[in-house]
Amino acid sequence: MNERKLAVILHADVVGSTHLVVQDETLAHERIQGAFRRLSECIESLGGATRELRGDALVAEFSKASDAISAALTFQKENSAHNQGISDLIRPELRIGIAMGEVLIADETITGEGVVLAQRLEQLAEPHGICVQSAVHDTVPKRLPFRFEDLGESKLKGIINPVRAYRVFDSPAAGGAESDPRIGIGHEMKPEPDKPAIAVLPFTNMSGDLEQVYFSDGITEDIITELSHFRELSVIARNSSFVYRDKAVDVIEIGRTLNVEYVLEGS
Repeated sequence: MNERKLAVILHADVVGSTHLVVQDETLAHERIQGAFRRLSECIESLGGATRELRGDALVAEFSKASDAISAALTFQKENSAHNQGISDLIRPELRIGIAMGEVLIADETITGEGVVLAQRLEQLAEPHGICVQSAVHDTVPKRLPFRFEDLGESKLKGIINPVRAYRVFDSPAAGGAESDPRIGIGHEMKPEPDKPAIAVLPFTNMSGDLEQVYFSDGITEDIITELSHFRELSVIARNSSFVYRDKAVDVIEIGRTLNVEYVLEGS
């Protein structure tokens, strides 16, 4: 039976899953599945339904945007705490995108504009982060303990019109700085005092093949993620450093602008 409807879609993806698998395929698979299991529990506890597991990605459906955001925030906070207890570097970190759109449910699969949009928004999020569409932001009651950061409009692959996106995290009243899902991955434009700060610029795609930009971006994101595991470093967030993609840059000027001592670039 086919069902077409308007829904709130949550799309989650494991950051740098290939890098995790290369280290230890069995252990990485076990921990990724464990992360998705915990996420599914958060989804179901707030009235959502996990529709699909696609390798290193999960797709879920909600009827209310606020429930989707609550589930995502709860999971990201719990997953950060869970990963802190792991001594090695096989720590699955997820990015989450949330969108509203029409979907088609058929043969136990879910497809449609809402799924594509949620996936594209997830790609704008940082590791441990959550990114939502403006329509999701606009439907959430202001009384709820969420904070939003306007990321402006972005042209997303497969989406005709530019989409305004928001980063979302708990308000301080909901749990203080510890509730911020960005903790441990650097704070945009605000390096921590008394720590050397570094910004990783998007790696240059030298192949001439535009399809490889996704691969070079993935390498950059993996490096940001790995550097953020060192407590001695303050790592600038992805969204700050990625504004310099495909631009002729003066690393000294970037260092001043981002207030960092070190800038890493590569190809």
